[in-house]
Amino acid sequence: MKNTKLIFVIFIAALLILPFSLLAEKYGTSKSVIREGDPRVTFISFNLQTEIAQGDMTSTSIFFKIMKPIEKKEKVFFHLVKSGSQETSLNADFSPRYPTNIWDVNQVVEAGPIELAIPFNLEPGEYDVQAGLMDIDRTEAEVQYIREPYTNQDIKDFVIGKITVTKTEVEKKETPSELDLVSFNSDQDMIFWETLGAEIKLFKYSNDSGKNTNAAEVTILPGSGYPGILLDNYFNIKPNNSDWSLYDTLKMNLSVPATKIGGSLRLRITDNAGKSYQSQISLTPGKTDNMNLSMVDLGGQVNVSSIAQIKLYLVSPGTAFTFYISQLQLISRGMPTGKPAVTFVRLDGPATIKRGQVFRVTPVFSINQPIFQKHKLFVHIFRVNDHAGSIGTDIDLYPPIRDWELNKEIGVQSGPLEISEEAPAGTYIVRTGLYLIAKTGGHGYVKMDDWQAYGDKEVINIMQPQGPIDYIKQPYTNPDIVDWEVGTITVE
Repeated sequence: MKNTKLIFVIFIAALLILPFSLLAEKYGTSKSVIREGDPRVTFISFNLQTEIAQGDMTSTSIFFKIMKPIEKKEKVFFHLVKSGSQETSLNADFSPRYPTNIWDVNQVVEAGPIELAIPFNLEPGEYDVQAGLMDIDRTEAEVQYIREPYTNQDIKDFVIGKITVTKTEVEKKETPSELDLVSFNSDQDMIFWETLGAEIKLFKYSNDSGKNTNAAEVTILPGSGYPGILLDNYFNIKPNNSDWSLYDTLKMNLSVPATKIGGSLRLRITDNAGKSYQSQISLTPGKTDNMNLSMVDLGGQVNVSSIAQIKLYLVSPGTAFTFYISQLQLISRGMPTGKPAVTFVRLDGPATIKRGQVFRVTPVFSINQPIFQKHKLFVHIFRVNDHAGSIGTDIDLYPPIRDWELNKEIGVQSGPLEISEEAPAGTYIVRTGLYLIAKTGGHGYVKMDDWQAYGDKEVINIMQPQGPIDYIKQPYTNPDIVDWEVGTITVE
């Protein structure tokens, strides 16, 4: 067995992709069998280091040789089974890089490489590596996973090797839900601000409720051009503060002294590519404008993960203009934890439909933590086991998922659906959920950390990316939902 170099990857978010379950499905019946007839597959070798820590990722390949042609495009099943047990602990099935129906007889073929990750919740210990080729046969009655027997007499139960998973101690860190871009507590804080035809100084004033507030008093002087104040080199000094993508809102309090004249102040936020968001803020003397700028609105015009400048200014003012600024913050409802965030609540829609009838369904979800990436809804409907009459649709979410309130039910209506009049009648499964599109060049990997896939079933499922674009599904918190199958519809 040949060791390969460990590949370390930093994951921004932990998400889950599940392949077709090797367990009995909630709707339907499945089983694994061995193909009848003479063996036609020989196991040659595989590359995998013998010891891997929880949370690490490594590259692996399996090498096969076939004795007879394989007519179908078969998959590779790749399981880690706790030594001394018959229960699969990790399932990482994948499709070979070259389809099995073009493999030449007696030619050694590499199935892979794939990037294999060891989840943090996979129990440390010794595991058997169980792998081989299989065909998936679907009928109305059941799903069969048909394994190719080996010509190798010494291989029992498809066990081709062993690995040891070692324990990793994970440091738990508390992530703040708000970030002060600039505080207004001392003259040192004022140094971050650059002035163009303006003056700025530390100031304390009473807000609308009579509470003393630390602020900056800014006076924009009369003159031509675009005088004002800006944070520019600030983002070079504090580069981590230029990524606003994990926050919901930019909060800024602006006011004009009661004894001064009100007016309109301009705000411009620019990213590193030079794209800008601009708005005009009307200020009334003696009143505080509690500005809350949504990252959804801002993200439509600039790259919120790469902010380069914030500027407050006027256009060629004829007179001096004084205002106060305080509480310049990024606000978040919370940070992603890497655990499932989406709960399936219910499926609204018809219980029975006729073939040729146009209908819609409305899945209802809730989330328990923020989700920031742009997601879509997918709905797949097909007859149990054989997937006959398969139809599907996907739509954008409105409001966007990053605007969803936590722990509140949100219904998302599907696009129009229709089961063909030629499709068979019967019980049809509804598979639905939320997903995002990730362009990975086919070398990406999506990792799940520390949740269980099927409640009390300790099976962890991962699917290897197969192309330049991966469709990454949000896992459910519901322990009883397998493969996003949430209900059935009777088709007449």
